[in-house]
Amino acid sequence: MNNYFGWMHLPFSFLNENNAFMIITSIIKNFYNFYVDKVSCKFEKINPTIRLKRFVFLFITVAGKWVYQARQWVLKLYTGQPYQELLR
Repeated sequence: MNNYFGWMHLPFSFLNENNAFMIITSIIKNFYNFYVDKVSCKFEKINPTIRLKRFVFLFITVAGKWVYQARQWVLKLYTGQPYQELLR
Protein backbone atom coordinates (compact mmCIF):
# COMPACT_ATOMS: atom_id res chain seq x y z
CA MET A 1 0.00 0.00 0.00
CA ASN A 2 2.97 2.31 0.15
CA ASN A 3 2.92 2.79 -3.62
CA TYR A 4 -0.50 4.26 -4.21
CA PHE A 5 -2.23 5.75 -1.22
CA GLY A 6 0.38 8.03 0.34
CA TRP A 7 1.59 5.94 3.28
CA MET A 8 5.27 6.81 2.79
CA HIS A 9 4.66 10.50 3.54
CA LEU A 10 1.76 10.83 5.94
CA PRO A 11 -0.05 14.18 5.66
CA PHE A 12 -0.47 15.08 9.33
CA SER A 13 1.92 15.52 12.22
CA PHE A 14 -0.29 13.94 14.91
CA LEU A 15 -0.77 10.19 15.25
CA ASN A 16 -4.56 10.27 15.69
CA GLU A 17 -5.00 12.23 12.45
CA ASN A 18 -2.65 9.90 10.59
CA ASN A 19 -4.53 6.93 12.04
CA ALA A 20 -7.79 8.22 10.56
CA PHE A 21 -6.04 8.81 7.22
CA MET A 22 -4.63 5.27 7.20
CA ILE A 23 -8.01 3.71 8.07
CA ILE A 24 -9.78 5.60 5.29
CA THR A 25 -7.11 4.74 2.72
CA SER A 26 -7.18 1.06 3.73
CA ILE A 27 -10.97 1.03 3.19
CA ILE A 28 -10.42 2.59 -0.25
CA LYS A 29 -7.70 0.03 -1.04
CA ASN A 30 -9.99 -2.87 -0.07
CA PHE A 31 -12.78 -1.48 -2.26
CA TYR A 32 -10.29 -1.05 -5.14
CA ASN A 33 -9.09 -4.66 -4.82
CA PHE A 34 -12.69 -5.93 -4.74
CA TYR A 35 -13.68 -3.90 -7.80
CA VAL A 36 -10.60 -4.85 -9.82
CA ASP A 37 -11.24 -8.50 -9.01
CA LYS A 38 -14.79 -8.21 -10.38
CA VAL A 39 -13.73 -6.25 -13.47
CA SER A 40 -10.84 -8.60 -14.29
CA CYS A 41 -13.34 -11.42 -14.92
CA LYS A 42 -14.89 -9.49 -17.85
CA PHE A 43 -11.91 -7.61 -19.33
CA GLU A 44 -8.95 -9.41 -20.91
CA LYS A 45 -6.34 -6.69 -20.40
CA ILE A 46 -7.08 -6.19 -16.70
CA ASN A 47 -5.72 -8.72 -14.23
CA PRO A 48 -6.29 -8.75 -10.43
CA THR A 49 -2.76 -7.50 -9.72
CA ILE A 50 -2.93 -4.43 -11.99
CA ARG A 51 -1.47 -1.18 -10.71
CA LEU A 52 -3.72 1.80 -10.07
CA LYS A 53 -2.30 4.03 -12.83
CA ARG A 54 -2.64 1.32 -15.49
CA PHE A 55 -6.18 0.55 -14.31
CA VAL A 56 -7.14 4.20 -14.77
CA PHE A 57 -5.73 4.30 -18.30
CA LEU A 58 -7.26 0.96 -19.38
CA PHE A 59 -10.66 1.07 -17.70
CA ILE A 60 -11.68 4.57 -16.66
CA THR A 61 -10.32 6.70 -19.52
CA VAL A 62 -12.77 5.98 -22.34
CA ALA A 63 -13.94 8.23 -25.16
CA GLY A 64 -17.67 8.70 -25.34
CA LYS A 65 -20.47 11.16 -25.92
CA TRP A 66 -24.13 11.58 -25.07
CA VAL A 67 -26.43 11.09 -28.09
CA TYR A 68 -30.16 11.64 -28.32
CA GLN A 69 -31.68 8.37 -29.51
CA ALA A 70 -35.30 7.14 -29.39
CA ARG A 71 -36.41 10.17 -27.34
CA GLN A 72 -33.83 9.62 -24.63
CA TRP A 73 -30.19 10.41 -23.97
CA VAL A 74 -27.82 7.44 -24.31
CA LEU A 75 -24.11 7.34 -23.53
CA LYS A 76 -22.21 6.00 -26.55
CA LEU A 77 -18.76 4.66 -25.70
CA TYR A 78 -16.15 4.40 -28.43
CA THR A 79 -14.36 1.26 -27.32
CA GLY A 80 -14.30 -2.46 -28.00
CA GLN A 81 -14.33 -3.39 -24.32
CA PRO A 82 -17.45 -5.09 -22.84
CA TYR A 83 -18.61 -2.31 -20.48
CA GLN A 84 -22.28 -3.28 -20.82
CA GLU A 85 -21.58 -6.70 -19.26
CA LEU A 86 -20.67 -5.01 -15.97
CA LEU A 87 -24.20 -3.64 -15.64
CA ARG A 88 -25.81 -7.08 -15.70
